[in-house]
Amino acid sequence: YEGLIRQLIIRSKVEMNMASLSLLEHLMLVHPGLTPGGIVARRVECVVPCHSSLWGRIRGRFDVAGVLAQALASAWGVPLVSAPWSLHWRWKKRTQMSERHIDDSTEDLMMGWQGRANEEWLKRCGGRLEGRGVLIVDDVMTNGHTLRVVGEAIAGANPAETRTLTLAQARIG
Repeated sequence: YEGLIRQLIIRSKVEMNMASLSLLEHLMLVHPGLTPGGIVARRVECVVPCHSSLWGRIRGRFDVAGVLAQALASAWGVPLVSAPWSLHWRWKKRTQMSERHIDDSTEDLMMGWQGRANEEWLKRCGGRLEGRGVLIVDDVMTNGHTLRVVGEAIAGANPAETRTLTLAQARIG
């Protein structure tokens, strides 16, 4: 991602610039497919944000995806359902982890904990997604890992349809 969108996302996320965040919200809400009667909005009955990692929040990063998901849910009059808590508490996003930071035993431990946390989340929130059109919202897609993990958790709730929305896609390499 580059240009104005990149500048607005960075100013919103890193500098917590509310004017930039408001402009991102506005640009998203006036997109023809995302207006209340738009093609995407007509098929969505529930919005789920991909929250920032714990590491990002500790470093003072603003949760842009959460704010944008809330704006869409509010504009469309549909519920906002939080992603599983196991995803909120990830230390770092997968793309930020290097091989030396994580070995197979640590990965197994993390995945086991996430699996149990996702099961608890399904008991609490799964009924709100079953048979509904769900939109997963993220600010920037780097390699798709976060969207995939949230999508896999949501799939356990048997939604009618799952779609994703990102503001930008990062170039890798």
